Amino acid sequence: MKAFRTFFLVFLCSFFLLASCHKGAFSVSHVIAQPYIVASDVSSSSDMGLSLYVSASVPSLEGLSMVVTDPSSNLTWSFVPSSVQYDGAVYYGTSDIIMPHGAPLPEGSWSLEILYKDGRTLDLSFDVSYRDVEGALSRAGELPVFDSSSNLTVL
Repeated sequence: MKAFRTFFLVFLCSFFLLASCHKGAFSVSHVIAQPYIVASDVSSSSDMGLSLYVSASVPSLEGLSMVVTDPSSNLTWSFVPSSVQYDGAVYYGTSDIIMPHGAPLPEGSWSLEILYKDGRTLDLSFDVSYRDVEGALSRAGELPVFDSSSNLTVL
């Protein structure tokens, strides 16, 4: 009888321990990737970058980090995302994905790894495309402006 009681108590404690360690939902419902170019009168080459935000169900921003890799896997950005509220939704990400000076932003399939402090990760891919950089720069009036024909934001 004592062995059964000990087994039952160990089983009950294990059940409560597992129930208390349940991890909440962790998923991404929307990825927004917007290429941008910084207009510059100083040099003939302009700096390009990417603004990347995701709508994700995470318990909190604390302990969240992201790793973004370009299509060639040669460049990687690791960062702690900031949160932005827009139209009633919360987005996590950054606008600080900046190419080396004068280098074009690679088009194609990029990868995003979202890491949470409890060890969970999500691996996603997203596409980046734009066209007519010079046209976007020449059409830019008051900055910043989104040039819809080139899919570029000019800063």
